[in-house]
Amino acid sequence: MKHGITRMVLGCNQFIPISEDEFIETVAARDRFFRLLGIEEKFDLLAENLAELETDILDLTMRRMLFHEWSWASFRADVATVNRRLANLLSSCRLYVDQVKHDLGLIYGRDSAVRSQVSEAFSREYDTRLGYCLLEALRNHIQHCALPLGHLSYPSTRDFPGNSRSHIRHTCIPSLSLSQLRESGALNKKILGRLKEDAELLDIRPLVRDYVSGLGLVHTKMREWVKEDALAWKTRIVNVRDRFRAEYGEKDVGLAVVERDERNCGIRHAAIFVDFIEEYERLLRKNQFPQHFATQFVTSEVTNWPEEKSD
Repeated sequence: MKHGITRMVLGCNQFIPISEDEFIETVAARDRFFRLLGIEEKFDLLAENLAELETDILDLTMRRMLFHEWSWASFRADVATVNRRLANLLSSCRLYVDQVKHDLGLIYGRDSAVRSQVSEAFSREYDTRLGYCLLEALRNHIQHCALPLGHLSYPSTRDFPGNSRSHIRHTCIPSLSLSQLRESGALNKKILGRLKEDAELLDIRPLVRDYVSGLGLVHTKMREWVKEDALAWKTRIVNVRDRFRAEYGEKDVGLAVVERDERNCGIRHAAIFVDFIEEYERLLRKNQFPQHFATQFVTSEVTNWPEEKSD
């Protein structure tokens, strides 16, 4: 067997020999880095679903402020919109929780320290965050019983009554019916014990943000735990590309590490490129502070009204 770096294009005779260990380690580095990219893509999926839920709630608020259509059908359409976004978000959250542990098991081993740390971190967030444990239960309710949301309200209040520049604040509050969740058995005694006994409707917005912030905190910790390994894998991949460029120039389309038999026939190969590394780093920048979702919100409130010139 012989191993090397070459381009998988017709008629290419460029070949840099490498050892079998170099070949195995390069393939492993590439595959593991791809797994890390997959984890970031799954977290980005849930973050985008959160953005869509929040955006739709804001959009519904604005439309109710501007357009006065108060029919039963229009309310049901609004409820359906929020239900769709919430179901998408909760499904992607569950997908992330399950698959990040699976991916880390494939990278490091099922009994590895990193996978155990992540599992323990998820458990801590579940135990300490009401939004986390309640929305995990709600996702199960969606899967087995019914859609999550049955109540949507549009309260409005006047800021600074009597002031000439008083404004009316419009809000959209999507709420869970606790009686429905109790009847379905979706909430266990531990969760019910954290809620007021006479509570009937719960605003989902702070719960959702709390839940995703918990996942974001675990994700941030996981990034730190794999940071050194990710750098080592990246370095190995980039070094293979740079080694080929140093020998044959910048043209490296179709670059791969290959294994060939005695007749020079290919047995296996792994494509080597850096686009997926750049995408991984882009997602790191895009979702830099996911643990802070619960402490931030968007508003269109005007606080710097322009002063008028006095006569």
